[in-house]
Amino acid sequence: MTTRTASKRKIEPKEEELAEAQLQSIPVPKKAKASPSKSDLYSATPPKPDIFDNTVHPPIPPPTFSIPAGISPHPARPIKKKPDLDLLYFKPFLTPSFSKTLYNYLLDSLPWHRVQYRTRGMEITTPRYTTVFGCDETFAPPTAYDRRPRAIPLALELLKNEVEKATNEHYTHVLVNFYSTGQDSISYHSDDESFLGPLPTIASLSLGGSRDFLMRHKEDKSKNEKFVLESGDMIVMRGKTQSQWLHAVPKRK
Repeated sequence: MTTRTASKRKIEPKEEELAEAQLQSIPVPKKAKASPSKSDLYSATPPKPDIFDNTVHPPIPPPTFSIPAGISPHPARPIKKKPDLDLLYFKPFLTPSFSKTLYNYLLDSLPWHRVQYRTRGMEITTPRYTTVFGCDETFAPPTAYDRRPRAIPLALELLKNEVEKATNEHYTHVLVNFYSTGQDSISYHSDDESFLGPLPTIASLSLGGSRDFLMRHKEDKSKNEKFVLESGDMIVMRGKTQSQWLHAVPKRK
């Protein structure tokens, strides 16, 4: 699972030609379950269906735990490499025990959906569950996923506050992606839409099983990076990173 915050409006990574697609959200199937035998899961609790009627949403319970108490004391490691890679790497940002607590809370409490869209005459289902929260400060049209984000729930607001303190940035949205198995993924992309501004900052926090996080320069493909993100790790992409680099979470057995 990844939770992502962005210093501008939109934080959902775009797929190839996603902006031109016709999109619709589909609920999580009632029979969908997270197998406890999978290494990338803490809990066997299935995600709950999402309700996108723009007026009524399922209540999200307040946390019964302290978010500040779960922040790891480990400092961030700045990573700056030519050309234009500018990262902060927290390993970890959250303590192991709190990472597990937060993972189970988000999995059980948040509304989830997969997104369907059509492009080139094909119907595509995005290979992950997702949900987004935040305030639209740009008055731009709805995101490419055709859903305006809802108010950030208390637990994610408190988590966002801690990320802001650690990164000295202000974030307006929180996107949560749930990769239910190793077959769930996201292909190479960058969060470089024009309305994000020239230098958007994206903070990506990982929960659950370890997943590879790949980065590749847009022009010089010999320039690449690989991070094995464990539960509680966080990578902050800043500066010219989005304009010059791509990132991905590939499929894994």
